Amino acid sequence: MGTSIHVLILLFLLYSAMGWMLEVAFHFYKKRRFVNRGFLKGPFCPIYGTGAILMLVAVGPYREYPVVFALGAFIVPTLLELVVGVVLMRLFKARWWNYSGCRFNYKGFICARFSLMWGMFSYVFIGWLNPIAESMIASLPSDLTRLSAVMLFSLFAVDTVFTVYKLIDFKAGLEAVKLEKDEILLMLAAKKDKAENAMRTKVKFYNNHLDQFIMRQKRFIDSYPELTSAYFKDVLEDIRDNVSKVKEKIRNIR
Repeated sequence: MGTSIHVLILLFLLYSAMGWMLEVAFHFYKKRRFVNRGFLKGPFCPIYGTGAILMLVAVGPYREYPVVFALGAFIVPTLLELVVGVVLMRLFKARWWNYSGCRFNYKGFICARFSLMWGMFSYVFIGWLNPIAESMIASLPSDLTRLSAVMLFSLFAVDTVFTVYKLIDFKAGLEAVKLEKDEILLMLAAKKDKAENAMRTKVKFYNNHLDQFIMRQKRFIDSYPELTSAYFKDVLEDIRDNVSKVKEKIRNIR
């Protein structure tokens, strides 16, 4: 394998793009509609690119040792998915995917079925796919390889920064809506008749705020309909209840 940083960057971006295509195809198969399944606005799923590079570096050298290779092919992507899932949970208090409905899962972050699937795919990836990808990159002039790596990674980096900002805004928006929801629940618990008008105003404001949040964060909501969170549970339920209504508003605006 080429050790050039530019080659690694191009491989990372290539496998991130292929992972994005795999996610989109799988979602289209289940839902019969196109959805951008990546965190980024562009066609990249960095977790796939990261997993691919880790596999090449940590597991690839042991291809001639079947037992070690099989264990590595199972463990490396599983640990990556677990770490990313836990980190996202800690940062945003939400699960961006959930395997709780699958057998032999660990807290919904990972499950045996997908871990085995990634492990089997690793044989195809390291034995067949990656040699083709490396051969294609090696056939490029070195100057073009460097230029492509710098330009494409720059676009990727800008997209990443923008997406991180959007994710921070997404969490802040959920926090704000949740605060309003909690206030409504407290008012309901008080059961004071004199607060009826205030309650109507508060509910109306909450619904408007919720609609604005859905329209502003439509891409994340569409991309991750399985998003779950014990902390934001009530708000996420309200969001799902209001999504169809907001979509109708958008169609009327167009």
